[in-house]
Amino acid sequence: MARNRIQRILVALATIGSLLGLGSAQAAVYTAVWDPPYGYPFLNLEWEGQATFFVPDECLVNNGPVTDCVGATVTTASVDLKTAIVPSFASVPTTSHLTFTPSTLIINKLVFENGKLVGLASSTSNYVEDLLDIAGPHVDFALEFVLGYAGDVEGLTGATQGFSDAVGYNGPLLRHFIPDGEGGSFGTNSLDFQPTFTITQVPEPGSLALAALALAGLGWRGAQRRRQQRRG
Repeated sequence: MARNRIQRILVALATIGSLLGLGSAQAAVYTAVWDPPYGYPFLNLEWEGQATFFVPDECLVNNGPVTDCVGATVTTASVDLKTAIVPSFASVPTTSHLTFTPSTLIINKLVFENGKLVGLASSTSNYVEDLLDIAGPHVDFALEFVLGYAGDVEGLTGATQGFSDAVGYNGPLLRHFIPDGEGGSFGTNSLDFQPTFTITQVPEPGSLALAALALAGLGWRGAQRRRQQRRG
């Protein structure tokens, strides 16, 4: 009896493994988090970000860069602006949540190491206003993912602006726009604060659902057998 039960469990685990595609390349879903200080001109500002990415089968490699991957997308992206110094008045807000439009973050490069996604480059997102004035009155922010960023390079425009073959800033970049009487000024978070950019692969929802169905089926089958044994 115990041996049969173990055999059924092993068969179920093998079935779940095949459903999850273990041992073969599958479309991957990733989550990413980071939390660097901002630096000049917002010296008391910290920003904590979260994002999710989807990468199709054909873009998954073991090592190296993948450029112009059709189908690789940012599915969610947000940033929490936080004041490093908490005000003495409890009613004053200390965190402002910014949500960026995923479709404005077009992925143009992915980098893998030992089969793991370790970095990516994208276009600049839409600008979102800090409505709670955590950074200051009416400051707007835009998110971007960069590789080897070395600051804005004179003579380069558009998607190539700011990219360099030299070792530089890797990870999320938060651009700001400060309005003033002459139109305003643009800048980025300080490149001196390299973020701790953690990317983790997670199972796809479809794979999780299949695994849950397989486990549910195993439990139902066991219950049926127990009922039949009691009736016999």
